[in-house]
Amino acid sequence: PVTVLSGFLGAGKTTLLQKMLSGKGGLKVGVVVNDLAAINIDSKLVKTDGIRQKVQQDGSGVDTDVIEMQNGCACCSASDDLIESLGKLLLVAAERGEKFDRLVIEGSGVTEPKNIRKQFFELELVEHPITQYCKLQNMITVVDSGNFLPIYNSADPLLLKSELVEESALEMQAMRKVASLLTEQVEVADYILLNKQDTVTPEKNEELKAVVNALNPTATVLPCSYGDVDVGVVFGSKKKQWAAEGDEEMDFKRTVAQIQSEMSAACSDPDCKDPTHKHSVDPTHKHSVVAKEECKDADCKDPTHKHSVVAKEECSDPNCNDPTHSHSKVVESPQSKFGITSFVYSRRRPFDTERVKAAIMKLPIVGNPAIDNEEQDHENKKSPMFRVLRSKGFMWVSTKHDEPLFWSQAGRFFELKDFGKFWASTDLRWWPDDEISLRDIARDFGGPENKWGDRRQEIVFIGPEIDRAGIETILDECL
Repeated sequence: PVTVLSGFLGAGKTTLLQKMLSGKGGLKVGVVVNDLAAINIDSKLVKTDGIRQKVQQDGSGVDTDVIEMQNGCACCSASDDLIESLGKLLLVAAERGEKFDRLVIEGSGVTEPKNIRKQFFELELVEHPITQYCKLQNMITVVDSGNFLPIYNSADPLLLKSELVEESALEMQAMRKVASLLTEQVEVADYILLNKQDTVTPEKNEELKAVVNALNPTATVLPCSYGDVDVGVVFGSKKKQWAAEGDEEMDFKRTVAQIQSEMSAACSDPDCKDPTHKHSVDPTHKHSVVAKEECKDADCKDPTHKHSVVAKEECSDPNCNDPTHSHSKVVESPQSKFGITSFVYSRRRPFDTERVKAAIMKLPIVGNPAIDNEEQDHENKKSPMFRVLRSKGFMWVSTKHDEPLFWSQAGRFFELKDFGKFWASTDLRWWPDDEISLRDIARDFGGPENKWGDRRQEIVFIGPEIDRAGIETILDECL
């Protein structure tokens, strides 16, 4: 199994890699790293014959290529070719006759994890021989707890943050907005490590958790300091779905499903008419209750018997189901504490291009006069759109009936890009033939009354105490 490790420079990836290579728990890990020197492996851990070298192309000497360690772990320097890097480690395993328990690929500070995921997908698509020996299983992102929110809210491109850009970074990559890259690294992850917990106050840490959980509601979030996490958890845990197995569309659909699931949870608002909310039995109805006979058997589990429960003590475990414990305290989630909410805007009509442009400019993005003139009391600051922290999804505009656009706003950065074709405008010859994919397409098409197929608006909005009704009103006026 292969793990991709992402995170900005300074987040603490190297410290975590050192722990992985220490061999704790008996795991033999092979790691592709960006800089072997930065790992700073203790010389006592290196096998005396474990430094493999290669002659440089100009014949001027040798440079270290792979380092083997006495505990069975090994690391090699990254090359431009992912297959070549993995091949070095697989060769080590083959020569010693013992497989690695795990291969880890360290992404650079500006690596887009979805691009590495895409490479593995393409290798499997062409049935490359290397896929017989390794398969991408999960994605880990390390977050600098103290700097994540300030950087996320920045409008600066990477080019202005030289500490985040390697010398080899392409100009286009360097001009990419910081918030966009940060968002991708968090959203394309199975495990998010909130590292450097010692640098933030408990209050700020709760706020960070709220934002990260909202950006990726399906990931497992693990707070830590100095990369001190149980490697067995991030390597060995089982999940129903892995981010590594998806693509950009599947990432989005997973987020939508999670938000809709949360919205369908029990709603306590007696005046709520939202059909997506789950409402308990009408409290205004009177129901007679027939008293059951008191049961004295302490071990009895019969639900038809009446059992008096005496609470022994206050229990603070939110997952405890023991009926003898008192659970009077309500544990508040970070999202509810900081008012981070989310919803899915879904409509089956196209947007007018000019009207939706005006609506987009009400988001807190560069180009919005309320952002460009922060001291000015601009009317856009009063718009419900201005409180949106993150928004993403598929957009259908009246001038493009065959191709959806993908709407993506992260902090102050906004991007619109073409996103293939709607299935409704795709020749049936190019449709998938597996049952799961066809079922997903049918779900996107909606009911038989929908004559436009999968053409639709489906956009997720996330933010602190966002006004759903206000945002829906603004966007409905664009239809």
